[in-house]
Amino acid sequence: HRAGWWVDIEDTGRVYLFTAEALREATKGHDFKRALAALDKASWIYDRDKSGEGKRSKKTTIGTRKPWLYWILPGDLDE
Repeated sequence: HRAGWWVDIEDTGRVYLFTAEALREATKGHDFKRALAALDKASWIYDRDKSGEGKRSKKTTIGTRKPWLYWILPGDLDE
């Protein structure tokens, strides 16, 4: 079972691409919608297209597949 992937983006850093199942596992014990809202509020959900659409997951091409993935760019934990 694969939790996801990662990409290095110039001038941004490493962005982690989680499947919904993996993100649910990572936030186990917490309400998933509230966890997503907290990630969004902390600006950890990366808007790769700079679309500002507010979508939390993005259809992403991985090889021949196009899964919906959550793009997570961890910020400063001290903020």
